Amino acid sequence: MNSIGYTHLLAFLLHTVSAILAFISQPDSGLNLGKLVIDEVHFNVIASTNETAAKLEVVEADYVVYENINVVQLIFTNEVITAVSHLVGVIGFFLYTSSMMADDRHLESVRRYVEYGVTAGLLEVALLVGLGSTSFYQALFILLSNTAIQLLGYMSERTKDRMRQIYYNIGGFLLLAPTITIIVWNAQLVKGMDRVVELSIFYAVLYVLFGLHNLFDHIFAFWRQSIDRDTGYNILSVATKIGLSWLLIAITFQTYKAAGVALTPEVDMDFVQLQDALRYGIIGFVVVGLGLTAFVLPKPEGALIAATEAEQVGLMKTIA
Repeated sequence: MNSIGYTHLLAFLLHTVSAILAFISQPDSGLNLGKLVIDEVHFNVIASTNETAAKLEVVEADYVVYENINVVQLIFTNEVITAVSHLVGVIGFFLYTSSMMADDRHLESVRRYVEYGVTAGLLEVALLVGLGSTSFYQALFILLSNTAIQLLGYMSERTKDRMRQIYYNIGGFLLLAPTITIIVWNAQLVKGMDRVVELSIFYAVLYVLFGLHNLFDHIFAFWRQSIDRDTGYNILSVATKIGLSWLLIAITFQTYKAAGVALTPEVDMDFVQLQDALRYGIIGFVVVGLGLTAFVLPKPEGALIAATEAEQVGLMKTIA
C-alpha cells in the first residue's frame, strides 16, 4: 500500500464524520432558505390620457427556478458524495492496486475528475447561496465552468505533450478566474455577516492551489519526486471541502446567534472559536499534509509519472 491509499482512507473517514456532523447540525426551523431566480420581464402598456401619450413600462420580477435551498443540507449532500468517492478510492487501492496503478493511474484520474466535476461545483454554489446571492445564471455558470475545468484537468493528465499540458492549465485558470471574481466580489458586498471576505479569500487560494499542483506536477521534476500527484490532490481536497464547508456553517450560525435569532435545534457552540480553529486548521492541514507526503509517507511503487513523452525516453530536460 502507498500514500494514495492511506490518504483515501483518511479522507473517507474525515468526510464521513463531516457529513454526520452536518446532518446533525441541520436546523429544523429558523434558518433562512436560499433561492435561485432569473428576471421575469413584463412590458406593461400604459394607455394614453388627455395629458400623456401611451407608453411601455418595463417591470422586472423574480422568476423562481429553485427555492428552499438549505445550505447546510447542500453541504451534507456534498460531503456524502465526497466520502463515497474516497471509499471507491480505498477499495481500489487496497484491493485492486495493480489496476488502479495501470495506464498512468487512469482509473484514479477518472474517479477524481468525476468527483470534482460534481462536488467542487456544489461547494461553490453553497458558498454563493450562503453569501446571499440569488442569481440562477451565476450558479449555472459556476457549475458548467467547473465541469469544463475538470475536463481540462483530465485532458492535461492524459496527454504527454508538454505545451498541451500548459495550455490546458492556462485554460483552467482562465475559466476559474470569473468564478473567483463572482464569489469574492459577492463577499465584498455582504453586510452584517462577519469574515465572509476571509472565507472567499480562502476559497480562491485553495482552488488556485489545485491548478498550481496540476501545473507543477507537469513541469517540475522536483515536485513530482517530492509530492505524489494523487496524494497531493487528496490532501488539498480534504482541506478545501471540509475547511470551506464548516467555515461557511460557522459563519452562518454565528450570524444568527449574534442577531439573537434562534435556530431549532440549537447548536451550543462558540462559532467564533470554531472559525479561528478552522482558519489555522486549513493552513496546517495543507502544510503538514504536503510535508508528510513529501518526506514521510511511502511513495507509490514503480517509476514516477513523467510529464512528457520525450521526458520518458530522455529527450527532454525537465526543470529540476
